[in-house]
Amino acid sequence: MDEELGIRKAPPPQAPTEELNAAHLRLITDKLAKKNDDLALVNGRLSALIETLSTGPDPILLGEATSKAARLIIGAVYAGIRTSDAIRPGTAHFWYSGLDPEEAAKLAKASPWDGVIGEIIEKQTSRRIRNPNGDPTALGLTAAHPPVTSFIGVPIVSRGRAYGCLFASNKLGGEEFSDEDERLATLLAGHFATAYENSCLYVEASLHAKELEQENARRRRAEEEMHASQDRIRLILDSTVEAIYGLDLDGNCTFCNRACVRLLGYEDHADLVGKHLHSLIHHTRADGSAYAVEDCNIYKAYLKGQPVYANDEVLWRADGTSFPVEYWSHPIISQGSVVGCVVSFLDVTEHKRLEEKFRQSQKMEAVGQLAGGIAHDFNNLLTVIIGYSKLQLADATPQDPSYHRLQEIQNAAERAADLTGQLLAFSRKQVLQPRVINLGDTLRNMDQMIRRLIGEHIVVLTTVDDRLGQVKIDPIQVQQVVLNLVVNARDAMPHGGKLTIDVITQEIDEASGRLHNIPAGKYVMVSVSDNGHGMTPEVRRRVFEPFFTTKEVGLGTGLGLATVHGIVQQSGGHICVYSEPEMGTTFKILFPMVDEPVPEPQRALPAPRNYKMIRQPRTILVVEDDPNLRDLAQEVLTSAGYHVLSAENGKQAFRIAEEHAGPVALLLTDVVLPELGGKEIARRLTLLRPDIRVLFMSGYSGNAISRSGTLDPAVDFIQKPWTPDALCEKIRAVLETRSSIQRILVVDDEAGIRNWLAEILEAAGYRVFLAQNGHEGRALAQVHSVDLVITDLVMPDVEGLEMIRAIRKDHRDLKIIAMSGMFGPSVLRAAEILGAHTALTKPLTAETVLDSIRSL
Repeated sequence: MDEELGIRKAPPPQAPTEELNAAHLRLITDKLAKKNDDLALVNGRLSALIETLSTGPDPILLGEATSKAARLIIGAVYAGIRTSDAIRPGTAHFWYSGLDPEEAAKLAKASPWDGVIGEIIEKQTSRRIRNPNGDPTALGLTAAHPPVTSFIGVPIVSRGRAYGCLFASNKLGGEEFSDEDERLATLLAGHFATAYENSCLYVEASLHAKELEQENARRRRAEEEMHASQDRIRLILDSTVEAIYGLDLDGNCTFCNRACVRLLGYEDHADLVGKHLHSLIHHTRADGSAYAVEDCNIYKAYLKGQPVYANDEVLWRADGTSFPVEYWSHPIISQGSVVGCVVSFLDVTEHKRLEEKFRQSQKMEAVGQLAGGIAHDFNNLLTVIIGYSKLQLADATPQDPSYHRLQEIQNAAERAADLTGQLLAFSRKQVLQPRVINLGDTLRNMDQMIRRLIGEHIVVLTTVDDRLGQVKIDPIQVQQVVLNLVVNARDAMPHGGKLTIDVITQEIDEASGRLHNIPAGKYVMVSVSDNGHGMTPEVRRRVFEPFFTTKEVGLGTGLGLATVHGIVQQSGGHICVYSEPEMGTTFKILFPMVDEPVPEPQRALPAPRNYKMIRQPRTILVVEDDPNLRDLAQEVLTSAGYHVLSAENGKQAFRIAEEHAGPVALLLTDVVLPELGGKEIARRLTLLRPDIRVLFMSGYSGNAISRSGTLDPAVDFIQKPWTPDALCEKIRAVLETRSSIQRILVVDDEAGIRNWLAEILEAAGYRVFLAQNGHEGRALAQVHSVDLVITDLVMPDVEGLEMIRAIRKDHRDLKIIAMSGMFGPSVLRAAEILGAHTALTKPLTAETVLDSIRSL
C-alpha cells in the first residue's frame, strides 16, 4: 500500500556500533560526574552553613552566612535575607550577598513589607518570578534596586511564625529559577529560621538576663543604700543620749535604740522589740498605783494625733526598779492615718536631784538670811545686856544681893551669844579671820579636847598625813567644825563605838570634780567617821537644815550641822555626807590647799586684868546707829579712860571729826549703818585724818569688807556681842600695835595699777599719794613726809632703778618696795641692791602688797 501510495519506506535503523555506544556512555558519565560534583559542592556548602547555623548565636553572622550560601547554592547573581521586627521593635535586618556596600546600604533603608518580599512574609508562600525586562518596580521593589530578570523568594518560618524572607535574583545560567532551586531555597530558609529563632531567643534571653542582672544590681544597690541608711539611722539613734522606741497600734515595740535598752536595764534590742511596752515598763505609777493603758499619756498620741509631753512619771527597769523620766510621744502618720507612735525619754534622776538640791539651797539661803538678820539684831541686844551686866558686876561685890542674879543674866546672855554665833555661822554672815595653817597640827592640838568631849566609851583613832599641805582658813572656826562633827558622832554611839578622824591630802581630777561639783585641784580632806546608828536617806537629805534634828526635845538645837555647813561653805570648802542605817556615818570636808608657808606665831599682847586699868588719854569716835549700844560703848570707853565722841551715822561722824580740834586716835564703827556703811565712813575719815586707826564691829559682815565672807587681814574687827573687857583689850591692841608706816607714795605710769593700790591701801588705813612718773614721784617725796615708796621699775621718763638711787640719796631711811612685771629676778635683785627693801613681781594681789608692807 505504501508503494501504491508512493510513500517511501524509511530505511531500517542501523544497528548501533560499538564506537557510538562508547561516546554516548562517556557523555552520560561526564554529565553524571558534573552532577555529582555540583551536588557535592552544594552538599559541602549546605554542611558548612548548617554547622554555622548550629554554632553561631549571633543573628547578624547567621544572616550574612546564609545569604552568601544561598547565592552560591541556588546559583544567582545576588541573594538576600530580610527579617521583620516581629520579635521585637527595631530588630528588622537586611543581609545581601553579591551587592557592593553602597547598593546594599540603599536597599537596607526600604521597608521589609514592600512588594513581593512583604507579600511572601505576610502570606508565608514561596514565589518564582520571570521578569525579562529586569524592572525591579514590577516586583514592587524600590527603583534603587538593581535589575531583576528572575526572582525566587521563600518565607522564613518556624513553628508557624514568619520571621522574614530568603530570596535570590537573576539566575546564573538560566532565565528563571527551577523547582530544584525552590527546594534548596526552602531548605535553606528552614535551617535559617530555626537557627535565627534560636539566636533571637538567645539574644532575647541574654538581654533579659542582662536586664535581670541590671535589675538585681539596682536592687542590690537599693538594698545596700537602704541598709547603709538604716545603719546610719541606727548609728544616729544609738549615739543619742535620749532613749527612743517605736510602737505600733497594738502597743508593741517596733524598734528601740541602745540608750533605751541601757536605761531600761535590758541586754539587747530583742528583749524589747515585739513586746507590749506599757505592760513591761509603764504599768505602775511612782506611788505604786496601777497605771491603766487607756490613761497613759503615751497612747494619747494615738487618739489625739498630736505630740504628748510628760515629766512627772516613771518607767520600770528589768530589775523591777523605777526611775523618773521626761518623755515625748509623737504619732506616726502615714497617708493621713496614725500607724503608730515614736517615744523619746530621758532619765531625769539627776535633774530631779539637782532641782531638789536647788530648792534645798534656796530654802537654806532664805532661812540663812532670816537667821543672819535675827542674829544681827540679837547681837545688838546681847551686847547691851552683856555690857551693862558686866558694868554692874564690876561695881558689885559677891556679897551684894544682886551679884548672883547679874551673873545669871551674864551667863544666859553669853549662852544666847553662842546661839547667835551658830546662826551667823550657818547663814555664812560671820566674819572669818583666815590664815595659813597646817590642819594636821590643829587636829593634833585638839586631841585631848576631843577625848574629854566624847568620853571613855568611844575609841578614837586619829590619822594625820605627814606630808599634809597648807590651807587658809579660820582656825577657830575649823575647830568648831570638828567639834560639832565629833559631838554628832558621839550622840550617834550612845553605847560606845569607834570614832575615826583622818586628815589626808586629796587630789580631785576633772572627772571627779564634775561629778561632785568640786573644782579640780589639791585639797586637804578631813574625814570624821563613826559606826553608830547611821541615817536614812530622808534624814541625810535634811541633815544640814537649820533646826532639823532627830534628837529628843531638849537635847539638840538643830544648828550643829547647819553651822558646820555654813562655816565650810564660807571658808571655800566642800562637805559631803555618807550614811546608811546601822552602818554609821562619814562626813568628808575638803579645804583647798594653798602654796603659802605657815607664818610664825605672833607674840600676844598681855591681856589686862580689868578694863578699868586701861588709862590712855586718847579720843575715840564711836559710830553706831543703835542708841543703847552707842551709850554702852561710850560708858565703857569713858570708864576705861578714853575721851569718847559719838555719832549715829556717817553725816554726824564727819561733822564731829571736822569740828573736833584735837587728834582722834580711833574710829570705832559698826559695819552696817543706814545711808553710809562703815567702810565708806572709815575711808573718808582716813582721808580727813590720816593718822586715825579704824576698828570695825558688827553682828555680821554685810558690806564690802567681807563680801566673800572673810575679813581682810589688814582690817581690825570685833564681833558682836562684845564684853567691855574684850572691847577695851581690842582697842588697846589696835592702838599699841600701830604701824610705823602711815603715809605711802605710789609711783606707776599705769593709772589702773595706781588706783587699785590706792584703794586697797586706803582701805587698810594708810594715807596714799599718787605719782604717774619718776619726776613727779621725786617731787612728792620731797614735799610730803612719806614712810614708804612703792615704785614700778619701768616708766617712760625715769627708770625705776634710777628713781630708787635718787630717793635713797635724798632719804636714807625711807622704805622702798620695787615692783615689775617685765624684768626677771636679776633686775629685781638689782633694785634691792640699790636700796629697795622688797621687790615684787607683777601681777600682784592685795594680800601680797599688804603682807610686804607689814613685814617692813
